[in-house]
Amino acid sequence: MTPLGVKDIEQHIKVIFPEIDMPQRLIRELAEISKGNPLFIEEILRKMISDQKIVRSGHRWKVMKLEKGYFPQSIEDIIRNKVLALDGDSQRFLDCASAFGESISLSMLTGVSEEKSAMVHDSLNRIIDKGILRSEFKDNDETVRFLSKSIQGVVYDGIKPDQKKNL
Repeated sequence: MTPLGVKDIEQHIKVIFPEIDMPQRLIRELAEISKGNPLFIEEILRKMISDQKIVRSGHRWKVMKLEKGYFPQSIEDIIRNKVLALDGDSQRFLDCASAFGESISLSMLTGVSEEKSAMVHDSLNRIIDKGILRSEFKDNDETVRFLSKSIQGVVYDGIKPDQKKNL
């Protein structure tokens, strides 16, 4: 997909948040920081919702005041912060998933991680809530999939070399 321009980003935001009051300077700043990368834009919007910088007010969406330097400088920063916000079990589970690539069956991942099924499901749900993974049923098994190859790469690159060998 080609980079989005300011008008494309504005249109995209209005589709997601009908009747939003977002200042043009904010859309321009978003375009500048993201360099039009659709995944980066989506991650920034998720962050804004999570931080309650975009809120529902009656039938409209409202953008709250942003502190100077609020926007992360890279998609990698956003992903790293999401991973750091996870508990240790979820981080280990996520590291294991990233070592297998962009997707893996949940049954295989549970077996390899040597964790109890309930803990795996709890960790998976926390990671899905952070917007890092998604799960889907396919061929009588649940498949765990990163939202994108670049997210999987950021997680994998964050694993220490000695831990990669253990995985």
